[in-house]
Amino acid sequence: MNNEKTKGKIEPRMLLSVLWTFLVANYIYCDVFTHTNPEDLKVILNGGSGDIKITPIFLLYFSIVMELPILMIILSRILPVIINRWANIVIAFLMILVQLWSLFGTGSSATPHYIFFSIIEISCNLAIMVYAWINLKPAKNILN
Repeated sequence: MNNEKTKGKIEPRMLLSVLWTFLVANYIYCDVFTHTNPEDLKVILNGGSGDIKITPIFLLYFSIVMELPILMIILSRILPVIINRWANIVIAFLMILVQLWSLFGTGSSATPHYIFFSIIEISCNLAIMVYAWINLKPAKNILN
């Protein structure tokens, strides 16, 4: 249904899926660039540093956490509105916490590229939270 009111407007679920796709691409490129930094690569090849030890279990936990935004690409398109709203808000908030922890809580100094990507990733997660809150509302009861 294409009328003047909806012309050119992106459906909220579609935009959320695009934002999650953009976010996942940023996570991937940040990791790729990190793996080309000799100092970061040494830490990875030596199994971590400080409190962070890169073990198979650590990699499993990290894989599960990183699967969440990948899954949201699909879920933001298919979940019922109210579940969709809260899934977007909760997962985006969780990913902000993970990013803040990786930036400040790991004991390592962040490189300029990592700070740059972190700002974009945190901003995108905030945008997802706000957009989901504003645009994914259950339909109002006809009797009201």
